[in-house]
Amino acid sequence: MQDIDILFKMKFFLRDLHQQIEQLHSTMPTNIFHVLYRGQGLFNEQFEILKTNIHGTLSFNNFFLANSSHDISLRFAQHSLDRDNIVAVIFEIHIDPSIRSTPFISLDGIGYFPTETDILFSLHSIFRIQDVEYMNNRIWNIRLALISDNDPHLRSLTHFIQTEIQGFNSMHCLGSFMLNMHEYSKAEYIFERAHSESSHKCKSELAFIEDNLGRICYEKNDWKGSLEHYQKSLCIKLTPPTDSDPQLALTYVNLASLFKKMDIFDSAMEQYRCALNIQLKSSTPNQEQMALCYMSIGDLLCQRSNFEEARQNLKNALKIQLRVLPAVHPDLTKTRKHLFDVCCSMGDYHKALEQAKALLHIAQKSYPTNHFQLAIAHNNISVCLDKLGQYQEALEEVEKAVKIGQHTYPLGHPKMSELETLLELVRWKNAQLFDNH
Repeated sequence: MQDIDILFKMKFFLRDLHQQIEQLHSTMPTNIFHVLYRGQGLFNEQFEILKTNIHGTLSFNNFFLANSSHDISLRFAQHSLDRDNIVAVIFEIHIDPSIRSTPFISLDGIGYFPTETDILFSLHSIFRIQDVEYMNNRIWNIRLALISDNDPHLRSLTHFIQTEIQGFNSMHCLGSFMLNMHEYSKAEYIFERAHSESSHKCKSELAFIEDNLGRICYEKNDWKGSLEHYQKSLCIKLTPPTDSDPQLALTYVNLASLFKKMDIFDSAMEQYRCALNIQLKSSTPNQEQMALCYMSIGDLLCQRSNFEEARQNLKNALKIQLRVLPAVHPDLTKTRKHLFDVCCSMGDYHKALEQAKALLHIAQKSYPTNHFQLAIAHNNISVCLDKLGQYQEALEEVEKAVKIGQHTYPLGHPKMSELETLLELVRWKNAQLFDNH
């Protein structure tokens, strides 16, 4: 955890450097640079995500240097050639002089190459990925363009991240970020430090810390520790007693998730309904949390074979999520997957097919071309088409699933055997259909 301590000690320096870059950038002429370059290596997994995310966004989470010279950047990229699991790339960064929201400055005269111009970009510079092209020298060219703060997609994404990464101070925000990045040990260290440094006078802050420590224990499968922290949070929030505090809903949701994980379904359902009732009564409800309650209630009802009521709750969740979440958010995938399962259980394969196609669209936007989630999505579509008697289309989909699975699953994997069994079944049905005609 030494890195986290160093980060907190350096935060004033990092903030001052960022502010200085902003100040110098505001006085810099707008038309000096039009195209800049940066050569480096990327891990194969990172590169594959970039390739499949044309017109998407890319953010650098550190200060980084670019250069006005393509040749110098090419030399840096060449250092990554022939390294295992590394792809050599050149970022070609197009600068729109009218966009001033991404601060950068020239290091003219103080860079490593005195005859060339190094450009220092500040933290969290965000770009649009315009194209990814292969060059003849085993190096890929990735064309980027600055994004304005007024970009609708960026504003929506920024708002969503701000709602996900919350806290009373920068330490809380970093802890929330680590938690969302599944860095549970680091998140635990941060929130325990926050607990020891808190004044213990602000009840809301203490409850926030207990909720997050409870969630960390939950993610680490420490049910007892999770329950203890959630109960402490609940005790803080219920002093004085109230049943309408929106913050209380979060603890009810956390407790419900824990009870669900422990297979205590009646208690889980009760807590989800308590949280949902608070949001329904609120003049400013938390839409994401309301959708989560509907989705979770729908999932519990599905497990009890109450499919009609489950489907209605899941449809309520999806309606909210389509309005407030990014198009490829994981919660959308969960809700659509639950709806797919419910519709299949009810024998409504037309509606199940709608969800399966939507899941494929999300997977294509979220994963590399040979990711196992794409195989699952094509398989789900094939299952629906098979049930609807559309055997030729079903065959095409399961063949895609098998092809992807061959790149993803090891030999003899149960999922691969399942795909191959479906493939043979659909082939047989197609043959029967052909013989009958």
